[in-house]
Amino acid sequence: GQCANGWQPVDCGMSARETKLLFSEPRVPVGAWISPHLPALSRSVESVDGLAKLMKELHGPQAGLGKSLEAAIIGQERNFFGSLLPFVQKLACEAPKLFPDGVAVLQRQRDGTRRLSSRQIASLLACAFFSLLSKVDSVIEKCPELDFAYVFDRCKTQTQYLLHYFQRLEEADAAGEFPERFVDFHRRVVAEEEKKRKFSNDALLKSNAPLRDFKAHSKGEIQDSKGAIHADFANEWIGGGALMGGCVQEEILFMIRPECLASMLFCEVMAPNESIIITGAERFSSYSGYGHTFTWKGDYRDPTPLDSHKRLRTVIVAFDALVATSSNQYKMENMQREIIKAYAALSFPRSCFESHAEKGYAFKAFATGNWGCGAFRGHIPLKAMLQWISASEAGKGPSLHTISKQKLRLQFSKQKLRLWWTTAKNEHARQDDGGITHLTPFFCNNCRYCILRLWRRWGAGLGRGDTQALGGRKDGRVALEGTRELLRRGGHAWGSLLVPYRRTGSAAAREKPRRGPCSRHVRSYAPGV
Repeated sequence: GQCANGWQPVDCGMSARETKLLFSEPRVPVGAWISPHLPALSRSVESVDGLAKLMKELHGPQAGLGKSLEAAIIGQERNFFGSLLPFVQKLACEAPKLFPDGVAVLQRQRDGTRRLSSRQIASLLACAFFSLLSKVDSVIEKCPELDFAYVFDRCKTQTQYLLHYFQRLEEADAAGEFPERFVDFHRRVVAEEEKKRKFSNDALLKSNAPLRDFKAHSKGEIQDSKGAIHADFANEWIGGGALMGGCVQEEILFMIRPECLASMLFCEVMAPNESIIITGAERFSSYSGYGHTFTWKGDYRDPTPLDSHKRLRTVIVAFDALVATSSNQYKMENMQREIIKAYAALSFPRSCFESHAEKGYAFKAFATGNWGCGAFRGHIPLKAMLQWISASEAGKGPSLHTISKQKLRLQFSKQKLRLWWTTAKNEHARQDDGGITHLTPFFCNNCRYCILRLWRRWGAGLGRGDTQALGGRKDGRVALEGTRELLRRGGHAWGSLLVPYRRTGSAAAREKPRRGPCSRHVRSYAPGV
C-alpha cells in the first residue's frame, strides 16, 4: 500500500518497475526547506506588526506584509490571529512530517501520477502562504512557482479566495471533520508512435472514428457540468497567472478549486504532446465576472460524491493552446498540434476516474469552450472543430460553453451544423459514411478560407426545401446522400468548399479549378453535372 508520503502507487495502477522509477525521479525537498523555519513558524503571532516581523524573520529585512493581505485582515483581527493564522502555521509545520521524502516531480515526456491527501495539499499551500516554496533548487526550474507573495501584495480578490479556503479547513479541523480525501495529478504523454498512427495527414483522412454528439450552450459554466470532464484552458506552465493576478479561465478555476494550485510545485512545463489531469479537486467558492470584473461571491459547498479511492468525482484536464497569429493557426502542423494536445487531455487512463453512470458520473462528455480564443487569439470555429476531432477520437462528446451569446448564435447555430449532426447521430451512418473524415478534408495548409466559409456560410445557399429535406431527416445516411447530391449540383454546402470553381467568367475559367488553399481537395467533377 500506502507510502510514507501519502502516495498510493498500487492504487494508481503502477508496476514494481514504475514504483522503483518513481523514487528515482527528481524530488522537491519540502521537508528540508521547511525544517529550518519551524521555530519561527511555531511562535505565536497576535498582530499585523507581529506577522510582518515573522515575514522579515523568514525572508530578511526586505520582506514585509502584503498590502492586500493587510487590507483583508482589517476588521477581522480577532478571527484571523485567534484561529486562522495559528491553523495555517500548524499546517506549514506539518510539512516535514507529511513529506519525509519530498515530492516527486512530474517530468516532461514521462507518464506518471502523484496522489496527495487533502491535508498534504493544505500543508503545501500553507507553506506558500509564508513564501517558503520559492525556487531555490534547480530540481524545479522547469516548474511554475507556488508562492502567494504577489497575490497577498496586489490582488485583493485572489486573497479573499485563498483566505476562504483556509477558513473552511480551519472550521472543519476545529470540528474534528478535516476532509480525508485524495487528489490525483496525472501527466499524460502521447508517444511518437501513437502520434504517427493516429494523427498523420493520412491517418486523419482515413479515420473511421465516429463523430460524437456536439452540443453548444449559451448558459451555464464549464464547472457546472455534472459528470463531465472539465476543460482547463491552461498555460503551458500549469496555473498560468493564477498567482500573478490573472483572472481568466484557468486562473478562475484555480481560485475556486485551490487544491489545483499544488500542481504548480511539481508539474514541469507541458510539451506539445502532453496534458495534465487533476482528479478530485474540491470547489470551495462561488464567483462572478471575468477578467477585471472577477469577484468572490461567497462560500460553495461541493456536493460531488467520493469514489472508492476517496477522490471527488471531478476530472479537470489542463491543456494549453497554441498562441495564434492571423495565419499560423491554419497551417497543418499547427492544427495537428492542437488535435494531439486536446487528445492528450481526453485519452487519459481509466485510473484517473471511476465511472458511476447510474449517478450521472460517466465522464463521457467533455465540457469545454472557446479554447485558446481569448488572449491567444485563436479562431473560434477552428478550435471548436479541432476539439471535436480530438474528443471523437478519444470517445468523448464535446459540450461547448461560450461566454458570448452573440458568437454562439453566429458561429454555432444548429442550422449550420445540422447536416453533420444528423449524420453523426445515426450509428450506422457514423461507421460507414460518417465520422471524423467529415471534418479532416478541410484541414490543409493555410485553409483559413475554407474554415471561415464552412462555419459562416454553411447553409447560406440552401433553400428552405433543401434545408428541411436534409436537416429534417432523422436518417443520417439520407442526409449524407442529400449532401452528395448538392455536391453534384454544385450547391453551396460542401460543394462550395470541396469544389472551389469560379462561378462567373468564361467557360474555360469555370472548368479550371480556382487556385487557393484548398486546391489539393478539388474533385474531378464540375458544377452543374
